[in-house]
Amino acid sequence: MKTLTLLTIATCLISATPLAMAQKDRFGLAGSGSIYFPSSGLIRERFGNQITGFGIRPEDESLPIVGRILPDFNVLSASRRSNRFFILSATASLGKTFGREGDFTRPYVRVGAGLAYFDYRIRVDGERESAKRLGWTANFEAGLLIAKRLRLSAGYHLYQRAGSFRFDGFEVRASYTLFRF
Repeated sequence: MKTLTLLTIATCLISATPLAMAQKDRFGLAGSGSIYFPSSGLIRERFGNQITGFGIRPEDESLPIVGRILPDFNVLSASRRSNRFFILSATASLGKTFGREGDFTRPYVRVGAGLAYFDYRIRVDGERESAKRLGWTANFEAGLLIAKRLRLSAGYHLYQRAGSFRFDGFEVRASYTLFRF
C-alpha cells in the first residue's frame, strides 16, 4: 500500500511538469545555489551548521501565479568524516506573486509537496545506519523575483523521517534563469 501511494504521488508530479510548462508561451531553466541550515541537532553535529546545495527549476517570467502547478527539483548532499547523505526532491508547488506584471521587483510565496529520495550512511553511537528509500517532502518559500530572472528566497523544508534522522531545515536560495525557450 505504501509503495502504491508513493507511485501515485510520483505519477502526479511527473504529469504536472508538462502541464506547468504548457501554461505559458515562454519558460526557462534556472540554476540555483543555496545554504541549508538543518534543524536536527544530530544532523548539525555530523555535517555542520550549514550545508551548501544546488538545484534546477523550470521557470517562466511570471511564476508563481495562483492556480499554476510549478515543478521544482532540488539536491541536498553532504559528506563529513565517514558520514554522508544525499537527498533528491521533486515537488509540485502552488504560489502567488504580488505586484504587477511589469514591476522590476515582485514578492512571492509558494507552498509545495512531493517526493524525496534519501540515500544516507550515518554513524550513531558507534553503529552505522544506512538506507536508500523514498519519502515525502513539503516546503514553504517566500522571496523576491528581480528583473524576471533572479530569485532570492528563504524557505523551510520538511522531510519524512528517514530511519533515525530528520533532515528538515531552513534554506536561503538564489536562482538565476539561465535561458528561455
